[in-house]
Amino acid sequence: MKTLTRILTVLLNLSVPWLLPILLVFLCFFIYGSGAVGAERLEKQMFIWQGIYLLIGFIHLFLVYKFIDLLTRTQKIVMVAVLAALYGFFLINFMMS
Repeated sequence: MKTLTRILTVLLNLSVPWLLPILLVFLCFFIYGSGAVGAERLEKQMFIWQGIYLLIGFIHLFLVYKFIDLLTRTQKIVMVAVLAALYGFFLINFMMS
């Protein structure tokens, strides 16, 4: 059971960097409306959304390292490194395009 909990914890944490850009774009369109107005606002305010994404990423990395007790220290370091790489990859590919 402990192994299953570890696997689910890792999978849930690794899915956050992928889902967060989608959620932020949805939030922007929810605030400003869909269509040309929402897309224009998203383009103008992209640096703000990138900053929010980066801030959430740093907070997520800190919380994973500090509060997940199921993993050993080495596993935590590897997970934080993979999460940082995923946040960087998605920041460059999704948020800056």
